[in-house]
Amino acid sequence: MRSRLPITAIAALFALLFVGGSPFAQGAKATGAATPQEAVAVIKKAAAADNFLLALPVISPAGLKTIANEGVSGLVMLLAFSDPDDTMPGAPKPPKAELDAQRKKYNEVLNLAKATLKPYGLDAVIGKPPMAPETQKTINASLDKADNFTLITSLFGAMVKMGPMLGMAEAPNPQPLGNIGTVTGYKIDGDKATAQNGAETMDFVRIGGRWYIEPPAGPGAPPTEAAASRQAPAPRATAAGKEPEVVVGGIQMVNVAVPDNDFSAKPFHEDNGTKIVLWVKMPAGQGLIEIDEDASLLASVGDDKGSNIGGKFGSFPQEFKDGSGGIIEIESTGFAAPGATAILAEGSVAMKVATGTRKTRVANVRLQNDATFRFGQTTITVAEVETQGESQTFTLKLPRQLMTSIKNVVMLDAKGQPIEGNRTSSGYMNDAAEMGLSVKTAAKTVTLEFEAWQGLKTIKVPFKVRAGLGLD
Repeated sequence: MRSRLPITAIAALFALLFVGGSPFAQGAKATGAATPQEAVAVIKKAAAADNFLLALPVISPAGLKTIANEGVSGLVMLLAFSDPDDTMPGAPKPPKAELDAQRKKYNEVLNLAKATLKPYGLDAVIGKPPMAPETQKTINASLDKADNFTLITSLFGAMVKMGPMLGMAEAPNPQPLGNIGTVTGYKIDGDKATAQNGAETMDFVRIGGRWYIEPPAGPGAPPTEAAASRQAPAPRATAAGKEPEVVVGGIQMVNVAVPDNDFSAKPFHEDNGTKIVLWVKMPAGQGLIEIDEDASLLASVGDDKGSNIGGKFGSFPQEFKDGSGGIIEIESTGFAAPGATAILAEGSVAMKVATGTRKTRVANVRLQNDATFRFGQTTITVAEVETQGESQTFTLKLPRQLMTSIKNVVMLDAKGQPIEGNRTSSGYMNDAAEMGLSVKTAAKTVTLEFEAWQGLKTIKVPFKVRAGLGLD
């Protein structure tokens, strides 16, 4: 993951919808698939072609609504960030002729956006905070009545024209429905079906005799019926309701003139600016697996005097080991105006969450370099085995997706009794991950009990926070 400016996040959001080529017209071919396996094959073909539109025919109506919501919300946010008369504080003001040209192009983009959204009654949300609950309620109410397949296609055509007007030089790179590897364990129950994509559960629905994939629910929407049915007890509750909460966990402001070569004198050892810590609090029945700052969106950062101070998400969000929550920072080089009493921020945090855990024991794991064992359908390799006095340390090499789904590992002896040991480290590079373990035993064979998160899904949680001097 990497840090980025909000406008980059908007472009990434539109990558879900807009790619080079021609729009995929509704009715060009039959929708749905004969089997869940065939639906997955269509998604994989779309991924190989780098063209998300090819996947639309096998996405359920609820999934199309989610995608349309993302597109409309992203367009509204893009317009807000592109307004030449609402620039970031401290940004150089262009010459009048250049500013007039920017205004002309922006008005053309604004008119095109209104014309695209008006047939669906969605032009009314332009200028409103896109992730605010009331805005999302308006968007979802309109999408309930809309032909979302056609709306997505219309958004595509509009964005192809808007991109050059707004100076977007790079073509988006879509990633259809995330990473889909080897999908196994297909189970059909009437008009519902499930399958396993690594540690994640995929849901399918049959409509009119054809099968469709149901993606995770979008912003402001409840989990799908299939996902809700898999809920099981998980970590302790910290949020007040049934949805994750994003609240203020801390605020820091630094504005001190320090010589460039005297880093030790910097307050908090930080550069000048404003920082807000967002605290993600998980409710009962859910656990936080991973915060994705790249897919998170920052709509605005300002103060209660109406000033816009700008900002971006920090690069290293943290998740609590017990899954009860995590933190992500908002960083800004700006400051509140004189007399302001609070910093205000709005946007959404993307995260992977789970609905419970399940324990699985793997017996006869050899503590020997290059030894392998199976956890479900995945092969794990033992490496870097070392003896340190009465203890042994070793590393498990496994896919990143599996590692992030493992909450805890307990080591047992041949009689099934726990052995003193602990997880010492974990990390990943792209899709390859490693987990370090230490165990107090001379035995060369142990049993590993994995507690893995279940019912994984990706969600976006809207937030609108006020960071004052008093923290709840």
